[in-house]
Amino acid sequence: WEIFRMSLIDMRVGYILSFVVASVFLLLAGVYLHGTSDKIDGAEFARSLAKIYTDSIGYWMYFVFMVAAFTAMYSTVYAVIDGFSRAFAAPASTIFPKIRAKWRMKLYWIFVLFTAAFAFLILVALKGKNPVALVLDVALLSLCIAPLYYGLNYYCVTRLIKDERFRPKTSARLVALAGIVVVFLATL
Repeated sequence: WEIFRMSLIDMRVGYILSFVVASVFLLLAGVYLHGTSDKIDGAEFARSLAKIYTDSIGYWMYFVFMVAAFTAMYSTVYAVIDGFSRAFAAPASTIFPKIRAKWRMKLYWIFVLFTAAFAFLILVALKGKNPVALVLDVALLSLCIAPLYYGLNYYCVTRLIKDERFRPKTSARLVALAGIVVVFLATL
């Protein structure tokens, strides 16, 4: 029970910090882009964004920004490949208990290879020329996979958890079902 409680605290702190960081970026964009003719699109996305920082802070910020942008993209790719793979391997091995012991890690690596291969195909198709299109394609892929993941997660949490204390209450279940419907409709 204590681990569950700490996990909830960790999740809530993560959501709050993500909201704060997103709000800061939104405010920065509002302050620095309002009333300007600067466009941020296409292959020049990173340079355009870096220009905003260098114009307001100094040229030295360009290198800091590029290292931060690379780190953000690398960590995002790593998190997506690892996260999706774990997110699908765990429910699959939970739903099908006979494969749990033997196939759980193999499923994880199968999903890692599939996700990496799909990402490689997107890069080849775009020829690495348009990072904005790449981000949009990955977001679209995530959106298309989300209803399946949400459904598997809902099934595992509502059907396979034996201890009633750890199961979501009726109100949380209704919100989850509404979320699944909304994500499914958005995907369509």
